[in-house]
Amino acid sequence: FEWLQAIVFCGAIAGVGYLAVEPAARRWWPWSIITVRRLLDGRVLEQGIWADVLLGVVVGLSCLLLRQLGTLLNQLLGVSVSGLNEFDPSQNLPDHFGLRYKVAVFITAMLGAVLESLLMLTLVVAVKRLAKSTLPTILTVVVVLTVLGILERGMVSPVDWLMRAVLIGIEAWILVRFGLLPTMVAM
Repeated sequence: FEWLQAIVFCGAIAGVGYLAVEPAARRWWPWSIITVRRLLDGRVLEQGIWADVLLGVVVGLSCLLLRQLGTLLNQLLGVSVSGLNEFDPSQNLPDHFGLRYKVAVFITAMLGAVLESLLMLTLVVAVKRLAKSTLPTILTVVVVLTVLGILERGMVSPVDWLMRAVLIGIEAWILVRFGLLPTMVAM
């Protein structure tokens, strides 16, 4: 029941967030919400949806490789990895290999990706109203989210700072250039 409550609550937040941001996103970047709109209409078999999903998978795997490259560079430089590896080995390991755990991780990742994508779209739309141009909008959002990520995780390594900025920049570029669905899948 706790999972159901969390899913319904996050789903309601995502739905309200989408409805609030959709008119402005449709005005400035109409292509950014087309595939999400088609998916919500139930047109699952359209090629555009699956092309966006494939793009999101490729970008997501590339971002994972970039994260691992950042971890490797930190290790080569002798800097401690700051917050990239979140697995705690002191936990009960058999709990992490059951089907219930895998389903929970998958659902949590999907919820996080949807909410984070909508948050980024909301920030981009809000800054776009002030900046009036897309490039300064994206740069502002990347800088703000990078600084918040650094402060939140307490990152001490410049490699982590750079990787965080690059990953957020890729997410913002995918969002504005290709749309919400590939951004959700990539995250």
